[in-house]
Amino acid sequence: MTHLARRFALLAAAVAATASGSAAAPLTEAPAKLHGSNFYVNCRFSHTANDDPIVHPGQPGKSHPHTFFGNTSTSASSTLASLRAAGTTCKPSADRAAYWVPTLYQGAAR
Repeated sequence: MTHLARRFALLAAAVAATASGSAAAPLTEAPAKLHGSNFYVNCRFSHTANDDPIVHPGQPGKSHPHTFFGNTSTSASSTLASLRAAGTTCKPSADRAAYWVPTLYQGAAR
């Protein structure tokens, strides 16, 4: 297994471990009916950084800018232990998974 594959498996395990705790949270309203394949999370903005824990693990600043949601500690140096120990911007708070997307800019890039 390559280093990148091991890193991806580690982060996938973190997502699975945190998601399993979120299923027990009570819902205050019925969710909308979704059809087909769907993925839904309720997480606010956390931070931006030029990090990608999967593509460039342990290499801070090597990636293009990403916007991070959910786990507040996500960085190039993230580990399963650091993700489990950190806070989250998600509801329910048991969701400590790390989510990120390329940062989008309106107008000129910074």
